Amino acid sequence: MQERRLIGDVLREAADTLETGSTFRCYHTKGGDSVAELDILSPEFTREAEAAWDRARNQALARGVPVFYRNDRTGLEITEQPDGRRFEIRFIPGAPRGRNFEIIRELARTAA
Repeated sequence: MQERRLIGDVLREAADTLETGSTFRCYHTKGGDSVAELDILSPEFTREAEAAWDRARNQALARGVPVFYRNDRTGLEITEQPDGRRFEIRFIPGAPRGRNFEIIRELARTAA
């Protein structure tokens, strides 16, 4: 039970780090095991990670910041705009920030 709470705490702090830009700290259990040694493939960890991603994504979009991610199901690199439009993109290695991707096509909106 301690590990489940600890995993949730770590993921919540990771989401807060994205929001505030603060430094992410590594946690250790009482036994000295690092977070990396916990069962990160457990269903509980997966649920917490997905919830943290959803919170961070929604917060960024609500602040007017586009979100970039890779859709693991389709393999597409995507940018999602605050107005709800989504685009398939291709990253350009070595290009300056803000110009390091090109839009391939707009993706159709899907029902929520």
